[in-house]
Amino acid sequence: MADISGIITDNTNNTENKTPDASVPEINYAQLAAELAKAVDKGKEQKEKVITKSFLEQYNLTEDMAKEAVRAYKDLQTKNKPDIKAITNELNTYKTQLQQAKLNNLATLTALELGIDIKKASLILKMADLTKVTNENGEVDAEKIKASINEVLTALPELKGVTNNKGTKIVELGGGKDEKEIDTDDDKLRKAFGLKPKK
Repeated sequence: MADISGIITDNTNNTENKTPDASVPEINYAQLAAELAKAVDKGKEQKEKVITKSFLEQYNLTEDMAKEAVRAYKDLQTKNKPDIKAITNELNTYKTQLQQAKLNNLATLTALELGIDIKKASLILKMADLTKVTNENGEVDAEKIKASINEVLTALPELKGVTNNKGTKIVELGGGKDEKEIDTDDDKLRKAFGLKPKK
């Protein structure tokens, strides 16, 4: 029980002011309230200890084992917490890669549709300005790709192949206005080995 000896004081020994109520002790209410709060807190703490002890006995655990289990649980929760920032960064990386792959595929198809040899398409696409080929929604615009490729072909027309009467794409170097048939690589190889060209 709490010590309340300092809370209640006896006025019976006070000889200076003898009043009719001198035998009634004075009460220090502030100190009494503080002692009561301590007693309530101690009672709660004791109750919690009894409940905890009963719970641990029910599961055959010691207090140290319970503390270890709680610590392990908290560690597991921290470990399994998803890193939202890393996931968001990874998702943005994949979105960027997907957009670039779409752009490269569409640009290659557009170059082939324009009659550019597949071997030269990658070179032309490297020279084309493909940084401004998306529309306001961020989607790849085929017309803008075509315009960028045509800018390169306008500046360097020798990169675009010309079809001869055999249907083979060849690159014209120089004038290229002669009506005579231009030999293909296959015909040049056949001549080099003394064979007749294919007709």
